[in-house]
Amino acid sequence: MEKKFHDGQIVFVRLSDDCSDGSYGIFTITDKDGIKVFFKQKKMQADGSYVLHSLNEKNIRIFLTLKIKLLSVLQLW
Repeated sequence: MEKKFHDGQIVFVRLSDDCSDGSYGIFTITDKDGIKVFFKQKKMQADGSYVLHSLNEKNIRIFLTLKIKLLSVLQLW
């Protein structure tokens, strides 16, 4: 399967406070270990919850106990 994004590829993002289902965004997650930054796809599950979907690592299920903030959304041209 062809990669969606390639190593070293430059992506353009726009600042946003909304990321629709299926869109890619840059998210911060704050937990007991500090702040982590991720580039993930936001996907709605059948039960209405969301997962930050990764193309190359583990998905991150969004729990109310996690402090998650959207920084920007991928802008495709």
